[in-house]
Amino acid sequence: MKNNNQFIKIVLGMGIVLIALILQQCKENDLPDNPYDGLISNVTPPVVDTTSAFSIQGLHKNIFSPQCANPGCHDGTFEPDYRTIQSTYSTLVYHSVVKNNQGGTFKYRVVPYDTVNSWLHERLVTGDSVLGQMPIYSTPLEQKEIDNVNKWIMNGAKDMFGVPAVKAWLPNAPPVVAGYAAFIGNVQIDTNRINGINYNPFIVSSGTVMNVAFFVTDDSTDVQNFTINKVKISTSPDDFSSAIVYNCIYLFIPGSGGVWYTPIDCSALPQNKVLYMRYYVGDGIANNNVEFPTNASPNFYKTYFAFFIN
Repeated sequence: MKNNNQFIKIVLGMGIVLIALILQQCKENDLPDNPYDGLISNVTPPVVDTTSAFSIQGLHKNIFSPQCANPGCHDGTFEPDYRTIQSTYSTLVYHSVVKNNQGGTFKYRVVPYDTVNSWLHERLVTGDSVLGQMPIYSTPLEQKEIDNVNKWIMNGAKDMFGVPAVKAWLPNAPPVVAGYAAFIGNVQIDTNRINGINYNPFIVSSGTVMNVAFFVTDDSTDVQNFTINKVKISTSPDDFSSAIVYNCIYLFIPGSGGVWYTPIDCSALPQNKVLYMRYYVGDGIANNNVEFPTNASPNFYKTYFAFFIN
């Protein structure tokens, strides 16, 4: 119990960095390709100049394009992508947030018929100096402009053809396994790897109980609502037919949504052997169950998800 309490404290205090940012000078000809340039439709879109100020066309013309799609900002460099009407709509409506408030309150950038739970609305009106009021590098929107954004959301966040958004359009991808961390008490041990190579198995002492936490994201399902969450351990990197199975426990972390972890008693496992882990997670949607790594994964993933008991 003492070790679990220490583990909870250290995980609560951790800032998990999942993406390494590469900073470079942004030039116009270096911008990424627009994935919506090739969009083909048999329906002729309405003329932008004749649309209302609270349609997606009007918002793009008057707000998103001139005030937000600045070089190095929402020009395809960062989402939302405000380069075109279609890219604006597709990266806003029912699109999962990346940056969130401290409480992790928001799930989507735009929730049709709901400004309170729309991250776009929050970013336009927030007084939080840490988050910053959008547009950060420009003059804040006038109240009438914010009113137009709100009216578009409350009218169903209609697309360029006047069709209200429905949640059935929301894609539901499988969960994404971002990594794991192993602890004994309040000491992280998965950084101590054989020969100091970061993808080799980490080393753990026999007779100890370690906690292994797995970090997972999902586009539609809250982490705490995953229906499958378990770990298998085998002496073989590819054969888990006779593996030892551990069911994971959910641990809530304020502002981060939480992690799933399992205690592993190393004294009950084979000694002086490399033991391979397979993590299994599902979000309750058919065909969305994930195994990681798999037999087809590169070997360095298999050895990274492994440990050696000495």
